[in-house]
Amino acid sequence: MPIKRFYPTKDTTITNAEIISENADAKKSNMGQSDSLEIFRVSSSASPDNYEESRVLLKFDASEVSSSAASLDFPLADTKFYLRLFNVKHDNTTPSAFNVEVGDTESDFDEGHGLDMETYKDTGAANWLSSSLDTLWTSPGGGTSTSLATAYFEEGTEDLLVDITSYVSNSWCANPIVGNAGIMLKLPSSYTEH
Repeated sequence: MPIKRFYPTKDTTITNAEIISENADAKKSNMGQSDSLEIFRVSSSASPDNYEESRVLLKFDASEVSSSAASLDFPLADTKFYLRLFNVKHDNTTPSAFNVEVGDTESDFDEGHGLDMETYKDTGAANWLSSSLDTLWTSPGGGTSTSLATAYFEEGTEDLLVDITSYVSNSWCANPIVGNAGIMLKLPSSYTEH
C-alpha cells in the first residue's frame, strides 16, 4: 500500500505564559516561525492556582489531501490518515505518563512571523487571544475544539502518532474548502501539575 506525506502549510505555538521580568503575559505573542512546537501546562509562578499553558496549531492544505485521495487507485474507504509529529530531543526535564488531546480549531489562523519561545517578545497573530490580526477566538487559547483523538506518552519522548481518518475523510475530503480550519494539540484541562 502506498504512503503519502502531507506537511502543514501553517504551524505555530500559542501560550498564555507570564513574562516575569516584564510583569506581563505572552497572550499576544506569536511563534509561527519557530523551528519547533511546544505543548506545556505548569502552575503559574505568580499564582499557583492559575496555569501557564500552550497549544500547537497546525493547518494542512485540505484541497491537496482531497485531490490526492481522489486520484488513488483504491477507494477512500480503504485509506487511513494519521497525524504524526516528531519529538525534538533537548536537555530540559521531560514529563512522563501524560495525554495530548488532538482536536480541530474553530477557525483558520495566521501563522505569523514570531520566533521567540523564551521571553515571548514577538507579538502578532495567531496568539492566545486571536486567530488573526482582526479576529478574536471565541474563547482564549484557540477557541472551542472538537476532540479527534488522544495520544498517550509513557516516557514523554515518543513521537505523536494518532489516527485521524474519520476527521479527514468526513471533513477535508468531503468539503476541502469549508471543512478545514486546522488542528489543535493541547494537554487536557484536567491536568493540574504543581
